[in-house]
Amino acid sequence: MYATHAKEIQAECKRSPEAFRDTLLFVVATIQTHLELVPDQLTDIRNQGISSKWLGGMKRQSYRDIQAHYKRLHATLYAQAYLAPPLWVERALVTLTSTIHGINIPKAGFILQLAFGEAGCLDTHNRTRFGLTKVRIRPEKGMKYPTMLRHATAYTTVCRKLGGVAFLWNSWCHYVAARRPGNWRDGEAVSAAHLCAINPF
Repeated sequence: MYATHAKEIQAECKRSPEAFRDTLLFVVATIQTHLELVPDQLTDIRNQGISSKWLGGMKRQSYRDIQAHYKRLHATLYAQAYLAPPLWVERALVTLTSTIHGINIPKAGFILQLAFGEAGCLDTHNRTRFGLTKVRIRPEKGMKYPTMLRHATAYTTVCRKLGGVAFLWNSWCHYVAARRPGNWRDGEAVSAAHLCAINPF
């Protein structure tokens, strides 16, 4: 699952700033939304733009930030990934949470999981099933960069200790399929649904 669907998303995001933009929009669409609802919502966001009915509340500002900054983020983050300096993943988490309104550390980790094969998404499901309720997920207003970086480092450490990016992807897909069997045939179907980030679903 991860080796096929996630790798396809990563390759397309690396190739195309617009695919990276759509992947960012996909992540925003997943906020407080069941995955099976995301493809239709993302299609509407692509077609209607800022006027989409699914861009309520903070998601409208998220959309504005993505449109304003996706090209710079694509160029900067992929350049950093190529050079792979120390803590580049952690710095990328901070960059994403600082640039896109409404993106907390788990959603930034989801972006890196989708686009780069790094970090992972410790969402509500994962924090519950792994007992991670105390993992910090949102930088506090006014928090200084070194403190934000320290929290991002703690987050990536947890991701690695749990088994890494592929394990988090595959186990989450199986978990969601088991929890919502009326919506998903199996974990493979959950995994494949992520492809709407780069393709019409």
